[in-house]
Amino acid sequence: MANTLTGLIQYIYDTVDNVSNEPTGMIGAVTLNGKAEQAALNQDISYSISAVGAERDITPAATAPAFVDETVAAGTMKLTKAKSVPFYWTGDDEARLGMEAKNGIQDNKIAQAIRRLRNLIEIDLCALQAQASRAYSAHATTPAALFASNLAEAANVRKILVDNGASMSDVSVVLGTTEGAAVRSLVGLGSVQGGNMLNSGVLIDTYGMKLRESSAIITTTSVGNNTGPYVVNGAHAVGATTITLKTGTGTILAGDVITLGSNTKHKYVVLTGLAAAGTITIAAPGLQTTLADGNAVVVVGTCSRSMAFDRSAIHLLARLPKQPTGGDAATDELIVQDPITGLPFRFAQYKGYHANQFEVGIAWGVKMAVPEHCALLLGN
Repeated sequence: MANTLTGLIQYIYDTVDNVSNEPTGMIGAVTLNGKAEQAALNQDISYSISAVGAERDITPAATAPAFVDETVAAGTMKLTKAKSVPFYWTGDDEARLGMEAKNGIQDNKIAQAIRRLRNLIEIDLCALQAQASRAYSAHATTPAALFASNLAEAANVRKILVDNGASMSDVSVVLGTTEGAAVRSLVGLGSVQGGNMLNSGVLIDTYGMKLRESSAIITTTSVGNNTGPYVVNGAHAVGATTITLKTGTGTILAGDVITLGSNTKHKYVVLTGLAAAGTITIAAPGLQTTLADGNAVVVVGTCSRSMAFDRSAIHLLARLPKQPTGGDAATDELIVQDPITGLPFRFAQYKGYHANQFEVGIAWGVKMAVPEHCALLLGN
């Protein structure tokens, strides 16, 4: 069989250029971290975390004051997945279909392989919603449809990022397709900017934020079952990230969005939950108001979780699957960069007994690097 990747080059590039499929607004909005190329699968990659420095009074003196030592903390991220989508042909397959029909099917198989891997990465990025700092909805604990008459919800979730100290230099709000449809209905197709909507999920740029769209935005019920409900044990100060609870039945689990006491304006994402009296943790910058002993914990119900974040808040590690020195058993390969997302894919051919197998592969990992620079916009 003379069917090698050299002969597939045109099919591959034609396919990559034309695959749009589901919108993948998350991939285009996050930081694509270049450190992945040097790392093995599941190997920690370190990055620095700069703390806020302490101020001091300026007092004139003959000599400069002593240096103040600082410790630069480190976080880690890793490549956690290496996957491929394979397909194969036998000689009888080609004879049965004919080369023209076979080439058309092959084109579609390549398209579906790219689509599958791209969507898996998008799903992993959207799952990071459970690590966001806070959430916004116009209603107390029962979110309603977004963008019914204006873009005020986007302005309010932006306020969370501003208050949390995000740089606001490159901020996106990635919406689900229901919310995307509401934006289109609200602003009209004439406001959609260029061809970005088709290729990257960008709808409009408003309030200095890019409104994007993703088919993988999560709609979820509460994770736990706070049937008690739980109440706060003792007073808690502004900025606290560990909250002690007493009494109550059921569970409050990681990923739940909660309100505390009578203040339903501030909604927090639970990072570490509980199944009995004890402590839960929320992300920095922590509580926005003080808590009193006995304040009740209420879990927000079913909602869509659109994500607003500064680009540097979320990192995507992506590289080609690693090959041993001298290569593996592949008889031919081709490396292609997806022009839509910028991600690299490896196309390889493996010749077998009376058959040729092809695969499309990539390795990746995701990380919420700065939770306080990510907030949720809750819809119904």
